[in-house]
Amino acid sequence: MAGRRLAGRTSPRSQSKSNVFVVSGKVKGKTLLPLPVGSEKVEECRVDDEKGDFERNIIHAIESVVIEWSHQIHDVLKKDSSQPLLDGLNPTPFYELEFWKSKSTNLECIYDQLRDPKVRKMAELLEKSDSSYFQAFRNIFREVIAALTEAQDINLHLKPLQRHLEDLEQADYAEIIQFIEPLMHVMGLIWGSSKYYCSAPRIIVLLQEVCNQLIELTRNSLDPHEILK
Repeated sequence: MAGRRLAGRTSPRSQSKSNVFVVSGKVKGKTLLPLPVGSEKVEECRVDDEKGDFERNIIHAIESVVIEWSHQIHDVLKKDSSQPLLDGLNPTPFYELEFWKSKSTNLECIYDQLRDPKVRKMAELLEKSDSSYFQAFRNIFREVIAALTEAQDINLHLKPLQRHLEDLEQADYAEIIQFIEPLMHVMGLIWGSSKYYCSAPRIIVLLQEVCNQLIELTRNSLDPHEILK
């Protein structure tokens, strides 16, 4: 009975626990990858020509969860800091900094989960059983590594902007002009030193966000009734 349950659909109770696990991660800003039913015994599995029902069923369960992981991870990978601008919103550079910090942290969390000994054993079982899902797992892992490398690079190079943006935010409106030049200088350094941020689409997004911040500061500082007098 247990074998048939593994081979077919996940039991409602197990699916509910998995959903709660995933949602709890989202609340914390992290992507948590649910393990398949029977994963606690995965290290006992051996794949050979005479593998029993348990081995076949746990491999099927692993294949099913790889599909779920693929959807979860691709949702993270496709997120881009330009989306609020495309949606007609007016984010400031603070959003840019927070976006890449959060994405870097989340991808590191995913990477650590994929490197867990239990998950590596699951990948080994897929490979030894000649499962077509082993290549899918490898592709996911490579995509996570590439995206993590990009996010860490961008997060590192954007950090110096924080102080300049805060100085601009806190300055008297009549004095903000003196903070713009050093801000632009740091943006130029980012363009010249970051491997992944030195592209027109990236820097254009940041420039638009800086413009939004200046517009916001202007709105907060000037009285429209006084201007029209």
